[in-house]
Amino acid sequence: MGEARRRRERMAQQAALAAGQAPVPVVRQSEVTPRQYLVQIADLMVKSGYGKEHHEAQVPCGGCRECCWFPRVDVDPNQESPERLAKLDLEHDAEGYFLRKRADGACIHLGENGCTVYEYRPHSCREFDCRRLTLTGTGIKFGHGHVTPVWEFPASHPEDQAILLAFRIGAAQAIKEDEKVDSGTIFGLAVRDFWKNLPMARRITAQMETMPPAASARLRSFLKRGEVQERFLELVELNRQRGATPAEQ
Repeated sequence: MGEARRRRERMAQQAALAAGQAPVPVVRQSEVTPRQYLVQIADLMVKSGYGKEHHEAQVPCGGCRECCWFPRVDVDPNQESPERLAKLDLEHDAEGYFLRKRADGACIHLGENGCTVYEYRPHSCREFDCRRLTLTGTGIKFGHGHVTPVWEFPASHPEDQAILLAFRIGAAQAIKEDEKVDSGTIFGLAVRDFWKNLPMARRITAQMETMPPAASARLRSFLKRGEVQERFLELVELNRQRGATPAEQ
């Protein structure tokens, strides 16, 4: 299913480009710091038995409905209650069941005031957390002028900056190795390598103020939105090999 997700994300992004659409993501301000969000992620992973059980993500959507334009929302009938399944409008193909889409690309259950089956929404919807995409500096363009929001985490504390950088280094390296990798895999790889990248991220952010202006600007951009920049990745790799920081390059 991982390859199927990658294919759907690529198709959605290609469709947006072909239609001449350049979605501008909504910028959301996170009320939790990277340190607090890291605790939430760890707690959720433990409670779910590292993916073996379902637990709902607590996302402060604030009226945002961008995820209702997701290219495809898979539904596993074996994981949903009969009560939920009775309320969901599903389609089926060789890959399995999924929520039906409207002609304009939105979920069939999206109404004027939001989800019309919110209490019965499937696990795929309940567990989706768009903040993870910002944490790794990624995002999904759905076409039809819709894209996942960008969350800006309050990161004035050096440890918050280091946490953001550690996640984004892991994500950027995953993208560099495979530019077609899907967002879920990117997050998984960033989590896997987080503790390995954190000491280096701490060293880098500790010298942010003493870096040359160009290097400092690259790092601040990387922390703010997580854009992958080849030159910065080269400096990170040198840092990994030498134990130095970009300030010293």
